[in-house]
Amino acid sequence: MKTFQKDNHVTMEDVYGFVTGSHVRIQWSVIGKMEALSSIVGFKVELRSEGATNDSWIDVDSVDSHVRATTIKDLVPNNRYQFRVKLLKDDNSVVESNATSWMTVESPTDALPVAPVITSASMLSPTSAKLTWTHDAATANSRARNFIVQFNSTSSAGPQSVC
Repeated sequence: MKTFQKDNHVTMEDVYGFVTGSHVRIQWSVIGKMEALSSIVGFKVELRSEGATNDSWIDVDSVDSHVRATTIKDLVPNNRYQFRVKLLKDDNSVVESNATSWMTVESPTDALPVAPVITSASMLSPTSAKLTWTHDAATANSRARNFIVQFNSTSSAGPQSVC
């Protein structure tokens, strides 16, 4: 009689990440036979920052067994990070990935919007005026949705607003 041993061998490959603002997206793949893959109970994602005094890894996220990516949010700008993934199995064993390459989270480049440029102003009547302006946004998603126009009459004490 021949006995078969269950193939529990699982490996992780292609652990990589990419930086978007102060967030890092980590992705990985798992290789193994179906019976081995069914023994996965979850994953832990760890990070370490360059120059940390103890150079230790810190748990930053845990995900379910079917998940192969996660985003680590709100990292400190001007720091370099490395990530790795731990595969957790139902027999309490752990498969650890190689670390990613070092990734730098840059300082945000947010800036105050530029003021609109008035291109023409003309009186239409004693109680109305026509105002024309241009406004260039630094990025497509920073275009103004509204402008507030403030005006004074020459005999008025303070500005009035019209939206």
